[in-house]
Amino acid sequence: MSSRYPIKKIVTALAIVFAIIFSVALYGQSFWGGKTMSAKQIKTKWGAEKLDADKFRTGNYEIKSKMAYAILTDKTLVGKSYDEIRKLFGENDGFYFVDTFPTYIIQRGKDHSEDTWQIVFRMDRNFKVRDVIMHKNCCER
Repeated sequence: MSSRYPIKKIVTALAIVFAIIFSVALYGQSFWGGKTMSAKQIKTKWGAEKLDADKFRTGNYEIKSKMAYAILTDKTLVGKSYDEIRKLFGENDGFYFVDTFPTYIIQRGKDHSEDTWQIVFRMDRNFKVRDVIMHKNCCER
């Protein structure tokens, strides 16, 4: 019986370690991934203008923000390459953890008390669009 006791201790310790790692990973995804906005929230905040890539590429934040819903819900963008996204939407002007994720700011806060929001094209390991999110780039609120 005493030989099973160390095994129970090891199994219990491993279960605790696994639970801690899982909890940290779950919390970390939310913390490091930052605040995002759903398509419904985007539509409510900025409306739902039809996507016009030329207009987006040359437009100001007001024009870009009105097309954000169309971009986030356009499933044809998934699978496109980094170069295809840049050709469609122009040079990226935001940042999301790594340079390989094209990002486009659609609302820039005037100071650190106002939010800055950006569209992020998250890429897979083959540098193809995996998904598109609306990410809060800044600030304290």
